[in-house]
Amino acid sequence: MTKLHNAAAAAEIVSAVVISMSVSLAVIAYLNETTKQQRQFTMELALNYFSEGLHEPKKNLYRAIRSYQEEVKPAKLGSTDLATYIGKAKVPDSISEQELDSALLTVASFFNSAHRCVKSELCDENLMRELISEDATAIHCVFSQYFLDLIEEANVPQLASGLKFFKEEDCD
Repeated sequence: MTKLHNAAAAAEIVSAVVISMSVSLAVIAYLNETTKQQRQFTMELALNYFSEGLHEPKKNLYRAIRSYQEEVKPAKLGSTDLATYIGKAKVPDSISEQELDSALLTVASFFNSAHRCVKSELCDENLMRELISEDATAIHCVFSQYFLDLIEEANVPQLASGLKFFKEEDCD
């Protein structure tokens, strides 16, 4: 009877180990699938930033920066000085105030969407930062004062929250 008892106990132990391993493998497979989906959502959203849909707004921001730099030649302003200058200067002739506002709001909207995607854990934060943080830092640093004015005028405090979230370096 002891051998039978020992065999039954061993079978129960083997069964428990098999069940534990099966559950562990299922959890690992689920986590791998979740990570894969997060990376896929991240890439799809980030590709929107680099696609033609945002090409015109980004071009307008660059055109505005170039115009501001032209106004102060031969000086070359760093991002902090440029942000201060943009906050006090009128919109350059090369772009209308409406075009600049629209470009900034469109770009800020993208970064806010990316921020929401990361917060909801649909997107992978590290991958998203790798893809867009450099641009977020540059845009935030240069247009921070302009955004502050838009936020105050519209009374929408979260208007540039995505840019702030993805900004990784201090402004120079």
